[in-house]
Amino acid sequence: MLKNYLKIALRNLRRNKLYSFINIAGLSIGIAGSLLILFYVAGQLSYESMQKKRDNIVRVSVKFGRGNGSMNFAGAMPALGPAAASNFSDVKAAVRFRVSRHARIKVGNRLFHEHNFFFADSSVFNVFTFPLLKGNKETALKNPSSIVISQAIAKKYFGNENPIGKAITYDDKYKFTVSAVMKNVPRNTMLRPEIIAPYSREKEIQKSRTPWNSFGSTFTYLLLKKNASLGRLHKNIRQLLIANTSKQFASRLHFVILRLANIHFKSKAVNELAPTTDMSSIYIFSTIAILVLIIACLNFINLSTARSLRRSKEVGIRKVMGARRRSLIGQLLGESVLVTLIAVILGLIIFQILHPLLNGYLDVRLNINPFKTTYFYLILSAIVICVSLLSGLYPAIFISKFTPVDSLKSQKTPGSHSVTLRKLLVGCQFAITIFLIIGTAVAYKQLHFMLNSNLGFNKQNVIIVQYPANQKNVESEYSAIRQKFLSIPGVKAVSGAFTLPGISSKKTETIRPKGKPTNDISTLQAIGVGYDFIHTLGLKLIKGRDFSRKFSTDKKGAIIINQTAVKRLDLKKPIGTEVYLPDGSKEGKVVKVIGVVKDFHISSFNKMIPPLFMYINPKEFYNIALRVNPRYTNTIIASLHKKWSSSFPDIPFNYSFLSQKYNAMYKHEITSDRLFAIFSFLSIFIACMGILGLISYTIEVKIKEISIRKVLGASVADIVIMFFKDFLKLVVIGFVIAVPVAWYGMHRWLQNFAYKINPSPWIFLGAGALALFIALATVSWQAIRAALMNPVDALRSE
Repeated sequence: MLKNYLKIALRNLRRNKLYSFINIAGLSIGIAGSLLILFYVAGQLSYESMQKKRDNIVRVSVKFGRGNGSMNFAGAMPALGPAAASNFSDVKAAVRFRVSRHARIKVGNRLFHEHNFFFADSSVFNVFTFPLLKGNKETALKNPSSIVISQAIAKKYFGNENPIGKAITYDDKYKFTVSAVMKNVPRNTMLRPEIIAPYSREKEIQKSRTPWNSFGSTFTYLLLKKNASLGRLHKNIRQLLIANTSKQFASRLHFVILRLANIHFKSKAVNELAPTTDMSSIYIFSTIAILVLIIACLNFINLSTARSLRRSKEVGIRKVMGARRRSLIGQLLGESVLVTLIAVILGLIIFQILHPLLNGYLDVRLNINPFKTTYFYLILSAIVICVSLLSGLYPAIFISKFTPVDSLKSQKTPGSHSVTLRKLLVGCQFAITIFLIIGTAVAYKQLHFMLNSNLGFNKQNVIIVQYPANQKNVESEYSAIRQKFLSIPGVKAVSGAFTLPGISSKKTETIRPKGKPTNDISTLQAIGVGYDFIHTLGLKLIKGRDFSRKFSTDKKGAIIINQTAVKRLDLKKPIGTEVYLPDGSKEGKVVKVIGVVKDFHISSFNKMIPPLFMYINPKEFYNIALRVNPRYTNTIIASLHKKWSSSFPDIPFNYSFLSQKYNAMYKHEITSDRLFAIFSFLSIFIACMGILGLISYTIEVKIKEISIRKVLGASVADIVIMFFKDFLKLVVIGFVIAVPVAWYGMHRWLQNFAYKINPSPWIFLGAGALALFIALATVSWQAIRAALMNPVDALRSE
């Protein structure tokens, strides 16, 4: 029997080549598209999957301030981790990290710059899963002079030599010996160390005097017992802080405790170890994957029910010969499973071809081999079962219920209730397509808004040269290289800086206006800059003056703040106001506000502009910014390289463009925009294939009506308009369904941005118009072809 069913199924596929092609092509493209999105989502959800103890690891971060004046820092106090491990029964171990993004490493006579140089407690390998290829995890960081490097770093520094016992120098004066080599850390984690040195050595380097009062740079992770209470932990940490500081200080702090796997999605802190995202994008793309698959299934249902008339006589004869309805449903459902299996095989081939191409286009690397994961086959099995049932069950039930007499008389006509269902399904297809078109348009508008809005500074034509901070004679060396750079024709301005817009490095300082209570302190972002920083970046000075070499006090006793800082500090007359900055003394050092700059976006539009101040400090310069004439960019870069090599022959010349650095912050948004565009096109393509099949069949059924109308004098336009009317209604139905859903969904998505567009109604109307144009263009091709047929030939073909 199964052999007979298979023969009939294959015979039907061969007999109806166009409809078989549309069904299989639509399903295979839908399945491939869904798998591509699902594995992008799986890559995002796989964050921290390498960590075997991730369910019991939490990170403690600090939120300082109240209400709109608060700021969330990813780091906590240096003293918190060890104190928690010693005092709390729920805490099994603690690990602290501090990260150097500008590490200068010397191996012999060679110099390297590393961005993921971590200092960590010796318990790091007992809490986190960083497998060691060489060395002992128990002793790897016990010695303050030990250091652990990754495979990639070992290859980079020592080639094929055994790195164990080799010497590495950090910042020209701190010497370490390689004690272990760890496996390269995958990309799907927030913790991506390439070099790990003992935290005890970091304390020597940083010389922190306030282990309980300073926070923001020490990332603190706790390994908890299995059923530990986060609420109890939060309460205990707060009491510990009060015991080591004061109630006044603790009243301005709030601890944020996140489980390791949730940091990537839920953290809103500044100075994160790696870029974060949010769950809304996961929900959106998972929904898109399902919608694309649904569109493909709707095509199958539409064409199967539309073709039911062609099989009504077959069903009638089988029933007369004694076939039961159950066996007919089994046969017809089996044909659906066969089509689905063929589509799945083709979909897998398409997926395998496009998977690496999509990763390259989106600039993402997923450390997942789908064919080696269990859930890939579970997803595949679920798709086969769901698509087979969703696509084949209704057509099978619908066709098999025909009575033998009605089937043989062919009394079922296209005017039956199945036509209404098909129209509703096409309307749903258009609703999904319109929704995706709206999503693409809104995502593009938001991305365009972020990349092209007034940032408060001019990101164009600025070259960034990575500067080797912590030089012995940093001020004189900076002054010398600055003069060399300024002598290059086409260089308009030069300034050093600790950080620049688009660069993740952040430094914060507590600040208190003179005359205010000692507990009335605020935390501001602090940026060490050069005298010409404002001019180089094109910032707008709205009050006071810029830093000037004419005033000797500017070097150590002056700051410039932004508008947000004026509001945060509640300064009525900011110019001339004296404030305290920490310097290790009880009161702190007094500096004067000499200027106020207009707010500028040092971070992305996802975050509010932070309150910040700028001060002169060449010792903290990690970057040199140069504003250049764009006509001579290539020549200038060559000259910069030459000047650099003459000043720093042992240090590589590394440069980038400020516009590229800043735009790189929107990698996630660019990825989202591209995904929306790709799968909007996919949904449009699949929907058009369905319309093409449906209009072809409708013309086939109505060929007599078309011929009679032509004989009676109907023009080509009259016949084309007859078909347009039906599909126009479907587009309107789809538009009515899609717009409210899209309006709600897009506004929810836009809540992730601190600065966002207000979607114009024209976006929604334009999406509807585009869907209408696509539908009518698809219909017109077949409708015009039918309208131009000779009536006699049409009747003969019938």
